[in-house]
This record gives sequence, C-alpha cells and structure tokens, in this order.
Amino acid sequence: MKETEAKAYIYLKSRLRQRQRLYDFALTDYVCSSLVLSVLKHENEALSNAEKRASDEVHSLSERVQRLQASLGTIQSAKEVREEQVKLQNS
Repeated sequence: MKETEAKAYIYLKSRLRQRQRLYDFALTDYVCSSLVLSVLKHENEALSNAEKRASDEVHSLSERVQRLQASLGTIQSAKEVREEQVKLQNS
C-alpha cells in the first residue's frame, strides 16, 4: 500500500508541477500581452498627437500662403498703377 501511495504522490506532484508551469506560462503571456497593449496604446496616442500637430501646421501654412498671395496681388496692382503713371508722365 505504501508503494501505491508513493506512486500516487509522485504522480500528483508531477501533475501539480505541470499545472504550475501552465499557470506561469499563462501569467507570463498575460503580462506580455498587457505590456504590448500598453505600448501600442502609447504609440497610437503619439501618432494621433503628431497627426493633429501636422494638420494644425498645414492649416497654418495654408493661411500664410493665402496672406502672401493677397500681398503679392496688392504689390502687383501697385506696380501696374506706377507703370501707368510713368506712361502717362512720359506721354
């Protein structure tokens, strides 16, 4: 009877070690998955912020281009008026 009990004890101890390894693996997998998820969330937030900054910069540059075009139009008109005045004075 003691030999049978010893075999049962060894078997149960072996199964317990297997279960512990499976638990440890699952826990490690969960921790790794959580870490990866955390990193991905952080990267997503960083990309979102970068996209917002880029969009704001494009909007700002578009406004600047419009102001420069308006200034160039004003300068061109003033140049044409001066040229007309010079023509009138020379004739």
